[in-house]
Amino acid sequence: PAFIVPRKDNRPGRLVVDYRALNKITIPDASPLPHMEDLLEELGKGYKYFSRLDLKSGYHQFRIPTADRPKTAFVISQGHYEFRVLSMGPQNAPAAFQKTMYAVMKSCREFCHVFLDDIIICSKSFDEHINHLKLAFEALAKQQLVLNASKCKLAVQRVVVLGHTVSDTTIAPTTDAIQAILDLKEPRTLKETNKFLGGIAYYRKSVPHFSHIAAPIHRICNLTKDRKHLFKWTAEHSNAFHALKHLLTTAPLFLHFSVDDFPLHLATDASGTATGGVLFQDVNGERHNLFYHSKVLS
Repeated sequence: PAFIVPRKDNRPGRLVVDYRALNKITIPDASPLPHMEDLLEELGKGYKYFSRLDLKSGYHQFRIPTADRPKTAFVISQGHYEFRVLSMGPQNAPAAFQKTMYAVMKSCREFCHVFLDDIIICSKSFDEHINHLKLAFEALAKQQLVLNASKCKLAVQRVVVLGHTVSDTTIAPTTDAIQAILDLKEPRTLKETNKFLGGIAYYRKSVPHFSHIAAPIHRICNLTKDRKHLFKWTAEHSNAFHALKHLLTTAPLFLHFSVDDFPLHLATDASGTATGGVLFQDVNGERHNLFYHSKVLS
């Protein structure tokens, strides 16, 4: 089956095909995607200028071998169709796309970071950045790849990457990402509770004492299938829910990138429900928090 998923803007919807049957018999490609934290850390090396390049319908710019096209077949009321280009849904599509983009941008790896169809160019001076952009454009043009101009950001000093705003010294969740979490209503089911925790956990490195505050919610989320009926949302969980949302609107959520030649410090804490710590530096008398970590005690 295939169906159209509407977009938030006025653009045509996205065609989605159910490839679960195909994925069940697909041998997984073990090639890893870039680790988000590693990528963000790479951007924190004192770069002054960033550009983010976005491929236009990235998957659809890569043709698949003729012999593999029948595997992408789907049927709708208008007939039988097969993809000639890489489509969304097949299990190995992200890994194949990532490997291809690595190959395309191989000559630019010193200053270029690729995450699927997002290409991040980093430089320490404006003149250097212009040269880096020239080399990146040449690499893309060589493969006849087309960019989506409306989504590209060129030579900026702050860039949005994977839900974070990155500058030369700091990293913070984007306003839109935080607003999406704040817009979530108080959960009433296990599924809704897991959705909230999953969304906010993406930014737990920016929230002090995250696990301690979230401990009541974690306890009711760790239910096995045969115990799901025991889920019950109480005032204790409601208080934790609102406390976490409050932190997202009041706490200084930005973190600093580490500065060379200054020592690292680790401060730890523990309670009866969780342990926690913060990695920080003292830079010329100013505290720079680098990373918060916490864990619920079982």
